[in-house]
Amino acid sequence: MEFFRLAIALIALAAAPGRVSSRESPPLPDFPFDQPSEYEFHFRQVRSREVTLVLEVQSLDGPPNRAVLTHLKTVIEVSLADHRGRLVCKVAGSPVDGVNRDGWVLESDGFWHFGCREMKLQRSERYTLKIRIREVDPNTPRIRHTPTFQRSDDFWL
Repeated sequence: MEFFRLAIALIALAAAPGRVSSRESPPLPDFPFDQPSEYEFHFRQVRSREVTLVLEVQSLDGPPNRAVLTHLKTVIEVSLADHRGRLVCKVAGSPVDGVNRDGWVLESDGFWHFGCREMKLQRSERYTLKIRIREVDPNTPRIRHTPTFQRSDDFWL
């Protein structure tokens, strides 16, 4: 199994005055979901807030099929740590249909996991987000994920 490693350092810029956005951290690059890979992102948090990690879905072949996405056996591993190495969240699981504490739940525009929701991130703190895609299901469609942090009070649950 071949793994690709991508390390990207990002510095958060303050949000423009009056700008309303559900994103609570700097934009992070997207990555393919249909191949085994590892990604590491470095960023500074824009403001102190309780957030939920969402892996937004971007289909390359038309609208994604919910039935296909929620029954894949592909494993998504995620860890988020602050600059001291303290884990904020660490989860692994496959996409699931319906709310489930062990899997990646598909909502309207992306996947989220119970283990990486309602996290209290601190303004100006440096964080490292690691994502690993493994055991890729042969039925995995050509989609890309974009990691975002959305305000927990704007979140679905």
